[in-house]
Amino acid sequence: NDQSLALKWVKQNIANFGGDECRITVVGQSSGAASAHYQVLSPQNHGIINGAILMSGSADCPWAFCTRFQSANLTAKMAKLVNCPQTSAIELKKCLSSVNASEFVMNYYKFQEVWPDVPSVIFPPCLESSDNEKAFITEESYKKRNACTPMMIGATSSGGTFNIATLKQTTGDHSDEKLSEFDRKFTEIIPVDLVFQDTVPNPEKKAAQLKQIYFGDERISNKTLRQLADLYSDMVYLFG
Repeated sequence: NDQSLALKWVKQNIANFGGDECRITVVGQSSGAASAHYQVLSPQNHGIINGAILMSGSADCPWAFCTRFQSANLTAKMAKLVNCPQTSAIELKKCLSSVNASEFVMNYYKFQEVWPDVPSVIFPPCLESSDNEKAFITEESYKKRNACTPMMIGATSSGGTFNIATLKQTTGDHSDEKLSEFDRKFTEIIPVDLVFQDTVPNPEKKAAQLKQIYFGDERISNKTLRQLADLYSDMVYLFG
């Protein structure tokens, strides 16, 4: 919503800076691309956006979207971690609003129970009720899409190196011991980290197939980080 307000401001004021209010284009990469796509889809921006450029991401990426049911389950899990009662929605909201932000951050890694060293998107955008006139994105607007807005869609190279860098930041280094553990738990980690554990039949079998495609008979190690980066590039940024 903050981005939407900024776009409204641009629409109303850009002419004063020599801009054209009829040629407003949103551009984004990775999560920014998903955000730009959502801005195009949102009914709140009707008549404001005239074009979009999406690079390595979209609102269709698995990490950029969740249903209201999934969101409710995630909220319940966080509520349990921060000791908030779930007796009613009103009480739950009141309690969560009182929790210090640092406590949410401390519990962030507990969501990734299989492999806490690789953080993923915990609370992606969620479809809102169409009964709410101020809703940013609803199921109707998400499914309807906006075919009238021109888009340029592409990808940046080696986007998965970000995930590898994040792995190094959280573990301290790419130690052989840590990577060997990643290799052993690959079929458990990948379905969760790539968000397909609930969307494909037999996710561990699918993960094993991915490992064969990207690594063949090789193990995950410092020598095969390039393959791991390619896997993340394809599945995280190009798949959506």
